[in-house]
Amino acid sequence: MSYITSLGYIGCNVSDLKAWDRFFAALYDIENFDETEQHTHRFHLGRGRQWVALQQSSGDGLAFIGWEVGSRASMDSIATLLGERGISVRRASVDLCCSRGAADLIQVPGPDGVAIELFLRAESAATGNTQKKPSSELELGHVVLAASDRRAAEAWYAQTLGFQLSDHIFWDGVEASFLRCNPRHHSLAITNPVGDMRGGDLGHFMLEVDSIDTVGQTYDRARRLGVPIAFTFGRHSNDGAISFYAYSPSGWLVEYGYGGRLIHDPAWQPALYDAPSIWGHELQPPPDDASGSKQRY
Repeated sequence: MSYITSLGYIGCNVSDLKAWDRFFAALYDIENFDETEQHTHRFHLGRGRQWVALQQSSGDGLAFIGWEVGSRASMDSIATLLGERGISVRRASVDLCCSRGAADLIQVPGPDGVAIELFLRAESAATGNTQKKPSSELELGHVVLAASDRRAAEAWYAQTLGFQLSDHIFWDGVEASFLRCNPRHHSLAITNPVGDMRGGDLGHFMLEVDSIDTVGQTYDRARRLGVPIAFTFGRHSNDGAISFYAYSPSGWLVEYGYGGRLIHDPAWQPALYDAPSIWGHELQPPPDDASGSKQRY
């Protein structure tokens, strides 16, 4: 069984927070952030139940990932299981719980040292003083991480947190496994290190909307603004999502898409695909400055 019900939030260190503010606002019309602490902007998504936190830092990289647990009983069960497996479990302070909007939270080191936070939502928690109400249609769809040992990482998430394997895609030296914790085809994908990526690095996160027209209009806006596209408009082979990818100010990618498959079949059998897309998603070269600082928006 999966103790996890959904992807709740991600936190990243970024070397140019102002560039991210412009990137989110100009391309995705996301301006609904609050400053949870100095030089940290938290952008609210999905009716305020999900968020992306960006902290000004000297470098760029993933800081933490928050996975929601459905009940107090599940929280206690997973804490016990982790302890029995010799995995370090740290209960968060009251202040951190309040900051995360959690009734309870435990911090766990995942594969390659990824900082995982398992939290029980505090239903009465406020979402903060946002500049604009969160978009009800925009959700945090999934995250993709590199792993130094993809098979071992896949097994860890399955055996420890209860994720289920949806399928694999192997192509051009890339090996990717797609894992789900609810009917969404995947909330987490794990790849072998590609290029200069190392285990634990963030490959991309996905923003999902409920209209293909919104994706198309945003793609047109990206081209008008000169936002560097990483992968053109296309449709994925395994989950059927229609999307495009942009280079972010930190160099990793942001996918923006619609229509990902839901899996309700209890007898689902994982498949192996030999291409990531049915059409489109043509790779484009990165901007002159890999950090994205020369973007015109």
